[in-house]
Amino acid sequence: GAELVGSGSRFDNAANSAASRMGGYTLLNLQAALAVTPDFTVSARLNNATDKPYELAQGYNTPRRSVFMALEYAAR
Repeated sequence: GAELVGSGSRFDNAANSAASRMGGYTLLNLQAALAVTPDFTVSARLNNATDKPYELAQGYNTPRRSVFMALEYAAR
């Protein structure tokens, strides 16, 4: 699957001053899952697949590209 997360340009203070204007961004996240057996599923998620730099708040770091993997067990 795929997911697009976006935000338009915005201000980072209550006064909405131009000095605190932040640019917009669009992130692409990808995910996949595979049933290995009836009881086990392997899944993976790639967040920010294009490694786009962005800020949620000025001066604070945000995650770049990240990968999550999981092995899920569901007894039947």
